[in-house]
Amino acid sequence: MAKARPISEEEFRRVLAAVNGSRKPHRNRLCLLLSCRAGMRVGEIQSLDVADVYEEATCAVRKAIYLDAARTKWGHARSVFLNRTVQAAVTTHLQDRGLTPGPLIANQYAERFSRTGLVNLFRSLYRRAGLQTSSHTGRRLFIHSLADRGVSIRIIQEAVGHRSLQATNAYLSARPAEVAAAVELIR
Repeated sequence: MAKARPISEEEFRRVLAAVNGSRKPHRNRLCLLLSCRAGMRVGEIQSLDVADVYEEATCAVRKAIYLDAARTKWGHARSVFLNRTVQAAVTTHLQDRGLTPGPLIANQYAERFSRTGLVNLFRSLYRRAGLQTSSHTGRRLFIHSLADRGVSIRIIQEAVGHRSLQATNAYLSARPAEVAAAVELIR
């Protein structure tokens, strides 16, 4: 399978701006943030219910989502930590959606997206911003963003739920701008 085309932070901001004009801007923004700022796979996002992100007893958005083994790619349970930006997007989406039990991310019929349907939604959101890439590009951006900030590869591995450093390292291919900057160091 071909790797998702990586996008830059600038391109990501462009996608977020384009989403504001979409039919379901809060839902769509949350999808993008769960991918690009929490490192979730499409299948993981698709599986989320309101109860996964909202603690009814405390009336608050959770700081972490627990994914049992049945909802992860390789069948290994993991926790997905949500930063304040993602938590705020969850709050805004829930204000629109309401707190009734069911899928967190729903289609126009208020039903859970199929995996293919959610992949197509991501593709259309990227296209709105003039980008040709896949639903997996957000996960690549998440990994690169953490690495760019000096986060240890072991922490990144845990954040994305990889079992091996090799799997995480496969995402960290050099980008052209990084190579150009490195070459400039030699004079």
